[in-house]
Amino acid sequence: MSREASLLPGQMPRLASSHKKSLRSLSKASARSRKSIAGKLHTNRGHSEQVVRDMRMWLCDELRKIEEHQVSFLNVIAARAEQEIDCVML
Repeated sequence: MSREASLLPGQMPRLASSHKKSLRSLSKASARSRKSIAGKLHTNRGHSEQVVRDMRMWLCDELRKIEEHQVSFLNVIAARAEQEIDCVML
């Protein structure tokens, strides 16, 4: 199950440790080699900036999902309006 799938509606993912998780997995992968490159990973961004970037990416994904739901809703309304074209609205 993906991290997003395990979230409840309206719940935000844990973003503060995403950078640490990346470093940890990179460290494990590079542990087999003679030189560890995990400590040399530098993105020219502070930890807070990375958290903000991750949150922004998550928010953009959520907004796309909302937009898809809105389009589906408008399609249902338009189809229903065509079916009920003879009904008078008061």
